Amino acid sequence: MPNIFAGVRNSELFTLAQKFNPEFAKHSAKITADRLNLGWEANKQFANNPQPISEWFSVVMTMILNKVDVARVKNPLEDYGVAESYDTPFGNAIERLAVTGIKPVNPRFRGLQNGSSVDMYTVRKPELEQRFFVQNFDFQNFITLQEYQIKLILQNEFGMEQITSGIMAQLENSLKKQRYLNELEALSHGINSTDFPLQDTQKANLSSWTDGAVTEGELLEFVQIAKNLAFALTLAPSSSAYNAGEFDTAVDAGEYVMLVRPEVLTDIQTKLRVGAYNPEDIAIPFDVKPVLNFGGLVPYAEASFTNRLYPVYDSNGTQIGWNTTQNATTVTVENGEEFYKDTNADVLAVIIQKGAIFTTMQNGVQMVPTPYNAAGLYTNYWLSIAGAGVHFDYFYNMIVITKPQA
Repeated sequence: MPNIFAGVRNSELFTLAQKFNPEFAKHSAKITADRLNLGWEANKQFANNPQPISEWFSVVMTMILNKVDVARVKNPLEDYGVAESYDTPFGNAIERLAVTGIKPVNPRFRGLQNGSSVDMYTVRKPELEQRFFVQNFDFQNFITLQEYQIKLILQNEFGMEQITSGIMAQLENSLKKQRYLNELEALSHGINSTDFPLQDTQKANLSSWTDGAVTEGELLEFVQIAKNLAFALTLAPSSSAYNAGEFDTAVDAGEYVMLVRPEVLTDIQTKLRVGAYNPEDIAIPFDVKPVLNFGGLVPYAEASFTNRLYPVYDSNGTQIGWNTTQNATTVTVENGEEFYKDTNADVLAVIIQKGAIFTTMQNGVQMVPTPYNAAGLYTNYWLSIAGAGVHFDYFYNMIVITKPQA
């Protein structure tokens, strides 16, 4: 068999090879192709008017439930180990204690004199630092289900269970999303706290940063700062320089996570590592995890951030839109039309100790159905959290890497 590729230039190789590759229109029979082309995507016509007709009997055909897709929610902060959760069934406030370091004293076994006595019962109390966190998080969501209405749309014997479990999963997803947003705001408050402000040693400012056109030199400075901080945070026997509580402690490298804006991470990976002789030399020595933001997003009506927006709620307390006036009951800006000002826009990365953000649960998560409503033929399912809290612990180490500061 002759070599069909003999003398073919590289640029022509794939064009010629395509003639011998299987291809949809060339391989499929007409009716097969016509039928497949009716429905590669969801059928919009049936969704609006679900009336498929049997070509033999001219009656509406039975629909069989195939699958119930349930939207998912992720919580990156908990997945990264930055945020933790604790069950606290007793008490309305959470107390955390820290045992501070104990400095050594003069050895009393030296310079002993005849007739003298060493007092080994001198009282020296240990020092404890205490901090309190009050409950600040209640949550509730509910949904109404009429089982007979679900039965009317199903022909699959397992459909009732699939749809009901999917609806319950969405209730739980609403809580998961709420926890993530709560924890982002806790992080933002930790960064910008006025009660427990960051020490100067917790702030690492770059000398230069060009938004939208960051240079290799600026990225190299970012990596250099991260590597220097890794040594500073992990090599000292202990330090009080890296938390707002000035708690003198040592933290292992594995207990830190570096939260970084994805565009910074992408620039480092594409502008610095490409062509690098020793790419490991510019690797960041932390468990690096991307986050879209560091909380502190404030809604405005315009891209120029002129008029601040405030949420508008319905009778159930569900946010339905925005208004430029607080406590308004009418929507002037629809959801999705707002613009967000990032109050942490100068923050490029945060090196944070795992567990610095934590959630407490006094009563746990409860999913409780109401008694069956005989008149309305429905049951309400309530998902509730009562007496919980979400906090940032200022005794945990954190360093913020920012753009140049004036």
